[in-house]
Amino acid sequence: MARIVIIGGGIAGLSVAELLKPRLGRNDRLTLVSDRDRLHYPPAHPWVAMGAESSRSEVPLGAYLASLGIDFVLASVRQLRPQARQVGLAGGNTLAYDYLVVATGREAAFTEIEGLAPERGFVHSVIRLEDARQAHAAFERFLKRPGPLIVGAAQHTSAVVAAYELAFMLDDDLREKGLRGKVPITMVTAEPCLGHFGIGGNEQRRA
Repeated sequence: MARIVIIGGGIAGLSVAELLKPRLGRNDRLTLVSDRDRLHYPPAHPWVAMGAESSRSEVPLGAYLASLGIDFVLASVRQLRPQARQVGLAGGNTLAYDYLVVATGREAAFTEIEGLAPERGFVHSVIRLEDARQAHAAFERFLKRPGPLIVGAAQHTSAVVAAYELAFMLDDDLREKGLRGKVPITMVTAEPCLGHFGIGGNEQRRA
């Protein structure tokens, strides 16, 4: 019997779990560990910033994984013990494993650029769900006193597509509200060409 533990309840962790499960034997045990009980779908965050209900892009992990025959542990991971093949969890519990998959996803490096962190109140983000919700609240306030808007993505980001999507949605929403003429929108990007998306999406066309 093999014991496989996946750390991370995001898109990566859930995708690995879904791919592994059909390939395992009857006696093998697959467990996913996450510090959140729901999967939030990051590509939907620009829509949340525009007012969409975040619940429409959430997946309850416990019920979904149970339907696939995958164990779910709601806990924070505090320590990895590779020599003992154990994962230390908050509260002192441990999980033993034969194979470990770390799929904890990305974290935004807001502190790399001064003033970029949403917590400072100068900018808004759609990378994290809570940031997208705050961006929507800020946009609602902005509509009462419209003015110039800047939408962009910092260098080395992997989420440039979200900036494009948000810019287009802002343009459409402001036109619908009859406010577009009062709101100049500037797109800021470190891409070598539009459509590069930070991953070379349009590189051949540029050449």
